[in-house]
Amino acid sequence: MGDNCRLFAAGAVVVAVVAVGPEARADRGIDGNRLYELYRPNSRSSPFCGDYVLSIADALMMGRVGRWTACIPSGVTDDQVVDVAIRFLDAHPARRGSAASELVAEALAEAFPCR
Repeated sequence: MGDNCRLFAAGAVVVAVVAVGPEARADRGIDGNRLYELYRPNSRSSPFCGDYVLSIADALMMGRVGRWTACIPSGVTDDQVVDVAIRFLDAHPARRGSAASELVAEALAEAFPCR
């Protein structure tokens, strides 16, 4: 994904997260079920899932997403960041009805806590 596109996507996620605040509701955007479904292998929407997760990661590097913060080290690859989010969604199927932005932010905050 080009830097300009990624920057635009990150900005769009930041605006969306700020607009709904920490009480983000799944009915005001994509939920964890939909994001998990989009990530399926051979899904034509799989790139959207990765871009979405990376946009949340970019937003976390600029500040909070909901109540979450994360400090992702510079050596961590984009694929690793996406893997963390997908593993979290896979491990918490009962929570996938929540806002995807909150779930991804929580996953990244747990994997990459700020010290």
